[in-house]
Amino acid sequence: MKRYLQIFASILIALALLLILRASYAIYDWQQRTQVYEMTQGIVTEIAANADSTQFFPIISFKAIDNQKLTIRSRLPDVSVALGDTVQVIYDLANPDDMMLVHLHPSQKSKLWMTEAALLLSIGGFILLVQHSKQRRCQLLQNMGKTLEATYQQTQTFSLLGIRFYRAILVAKIEYPQVQELHFISDWFVEDPAPYWQEKQVKVHVHLTRENDYWVNTELLPARILLV
Repeated sequence: MKRYLQIFASILIALALLLILRASYAIYDWQQRTQVYEMTQGIVTEIAANADSTQFFPIISFKAIDNQKLTIRSRLPDVSVALGDTVQVIYDLANPDDMMLVHLHPSQKSKLWMTEAALLLSIGGFILLVQHSKQRRCQLLQNMGKTLEATYQQTQTFSLLGIRFYRAILVAKIEYPQVQELHFISDWFVEDPAPYWQEKQVKVHVHLTRENDYWVNTELLPARILLV
């Protein structure tokens, strides 16, 4: 089972890609429309409500390219305009009923979508980078550090948005260069690790020269409780 933060990062990146695709299509559609559609200014002459008055559609009067005066109801609802407002419209020369207020076209939101996508990609990429760095560090400590046998002592908890997280404090005794106890704190988990570590020897991989640089091995824990 994948780690929760990795799943979260993957979701953020997937959402970012969807936003990029959406913005790209909106820009493409706008470019296609501007090649065959005409853009002009119109005036809001009326605002029509739907049957249950939950949506309001502006009716726009404007002059077509042949000076013919047209009055057409917008196909999309819009509450941002009022009677008498001057608005930009884009319409099909061959079919003027296919008219849209320029500010309602999705391309007008493309910059916002791209900005949101960049933010999501940054967050997701940062999480994955941190995860990769952490995994590499743990592998190095496991391969090149010293391994101690520690025993479970107690669990610490905290809650965030109603979700409870757990981490354990473990103790290892060493005899060189002198007899002493070393205390280690595990990563955070989404379930109490006590049932899996009590009365067992838990491996802790410690840097050869920096005892505060260590990793508590999680091989005895089920993957479902690992947060990172």
